[in-house]
Parts: sequence; structure tokens; C-alpha cells
Amino acid sequence: MKRTVILPLLLAVAMTAAGCEEKEPDFTAESELPYGATMRENSSSYAVPMTYDRRFLEDEEVAAVASLLGAVQNKDADMYTAATPPGYAQYQLDEVYDYESMQELVDALHASVAKQSGEDFQFKMALINDLTASKESGGAADAMKLLDSLSGDTKFSDTVEMAYDLDVEWDLTYDNGGSFATAQSQHIYLFKTKDGCYCMM
Repeated sequence: MKRTVILPLLLAVAMTAAGCEEKEPDFTAESELPYGATMRENSSSYAVPMTYDRRFLEDEEVAAVASLLGAVQNKDADMYTAATPPGYAQYQLDEVYDYESMQELVDALHASVAKQSGEDFQFKMALINDLTASKESGGAADAMKLLDSLSGDTKFSDTVEMAYDLDVEWDLTYDNGGSFATAQSQHIYLFKTKDGCYCMM
């Protein structure tokens, strides 16, 4: 009689084991995660400390944003001219602002950021919160129309491989105390071109 219970018993054990199998956890590939899911903070490699999502921006592109902000921070007219698209800094000087020199223009840009903090400043951290990548629409596309009008024989837009509208915030340290405050987010337009990366705001 004992033999008659062996098969049902084995079957019951097998069914129990099958019911206890673990389900594989849901997995989302890193490439499918939205911007901001893999933020990287770098405090030493660029002209100012930067935080950004490493999957969406290359080192050269982040360096261009940092150079623009570093030029404003340090009131460096040559650095500002090199960081902005060809002809744009001169256009600002000639058509937008009433200044006598590029140095006066950069001094004014520095002062406009300093007003947000109330004191002279350094960038403690610049955070690229979000971005929109498009050459066809949005603020970056509109900016390219202006830059084309400043170009020579070759349109600026013909050299652009990718254009970004960046949402950027920054923390400022004050020269008189070391406290910091977060400024309102700013739009910075970033252009990756055949000749390098440029930014404007």
C-alpha cells in the first residue's frame, strides 16, 4: 500500500516547488530612463563645477557650458568671445548693449549675476536640470536663425550637428561670507558644431 502514495506525493512536491519560483524583477534599461536619472557631479574638471546627466551630454559639451559661465564669473572677455558662437559677442556689443568694449560687456554680465546674490560671487555649482535637443524647433532653433544672419558665406546652422535648450540653475558663493543661494533657472543654448561647441544665453 505504501507504493500507492509515492506518485501523488512526488507530484505534490513538484507543484509546490513550481509555485515557489521567484519572478524576475522588472528592469528598465539605463538608456530608457529620462534625463536626470543618472546625474554626475564634477567639481574639478571644468571652468566651474557642473552637475549633469552623463548619458545626454558629452564632455566637450559640458565644458562649453562651464566656459561660458566661467567667463562671466571671471570677467574674462577673451574667454567669453571664444565660448559663444562666432560673431555673437560682437553682435551683443554692437547691436544689443551700449558699451564701448567687450570688457565692459562682460563686466556688465558679471554684475547682472552678482545682483541675484547681492554680492560678488563664484559659482559653487551649475546644475543642468533638463534639456531639449532639437535643431528644428524651440529656442535653440530660433537662436540659429539669428546666428545665420551673422554668418559669412557658410551659414552657422549648416555647421550644427546638434542643438540643445538647457535649463540651468546655479548656486553662488559670496566673496564676503561663503553662504550660497540658488538662482532662478536660466536658458542656455548649446550648439555642437563641426568646429567645436558654443553656448549663448
